[in-house]
Amino acid sequence: MSTSLTTPFERGNQNQTTTWSECIAWYDALARRYPGARLILAHAGISDLGWIARDAAELPNLFFDTAWWLVSDHLQLYATIPPGQILYASDMPYGPGLTTAFIFLRVARAVGLGGDAMRAIAGGQLDRIMAGDDPLDLGPAPGRASVGPRVIDAERVVAYCATALQLSFRGIDPTESIALARLACRTGLDDDTGLLLTYVDRLLEIALENLRDEPEAPRAPTPALLLALTVAGTPTAGPPSVDL
Repeated sequence: MSTSLTTPFERGNQNQTTTWSECIAWYDALARRYPGARLILAHAGISDLGWIARDAAELPNLFFDTAWWLVSDHLQLYATIPPGQILYASDMPYGPGLTTAFIFLRVARAVGLGGDAMRAIAGGQLDRIMAGDDPLDLGPAPGRASVGPRVIDAERVVAYCATALQLSFRGIDPTESIALARLACRTGLDDDTGLLLTYVDRLLEIALENLRDEPEAPRAPTPALLLALTVAGTPTAGPPSVDL
């Protein structure tokens, strides 16, 4: 594809840094001028998820992959971006393929996406893009309300799990943050939230067991931590049906 659009990087004045707004304006112009181009924002487009939903609704050639780990970003992605513009991708080595597949299924169901949308996200839409076919139009995004009400008990667990994961990714011992997440799970509630957090607490226990088995590998607990983070971050979906 040739374009007369000069990239903001080419316009730079010597070593002057290109501004964020210049980059965004360039990509927006590219997507609008060349509707046949398929632009894919990596890592769920997290840098721009806060504002880009309206533009994405106007640009069916703008896509987002799901190669990311934080449940809050996934919820915003699936709730505010049309499902036909979301493409499943793993995020190895930050999580095994099975873990990232679980995140996709869990979050997609939590915001109410149906089977057609989920099959398209899982690979059907990408097959069409690679074949040069027009992408499927799977309707508008579910909207922010699809995420459901805030559950502050679960949000505390999410915060500590996210901290533990950041430490693990950087090779730092996450034991204290995991312990705080487990304490946050102990609410004494006997309702749906209590059942959910009991399940999350067991996942966190497994994360600590994995870390004890491999004390020199701070990333050892990350698969269980990612599951705990995702389950706690999607309380309206209830506990998973798989026993631990």
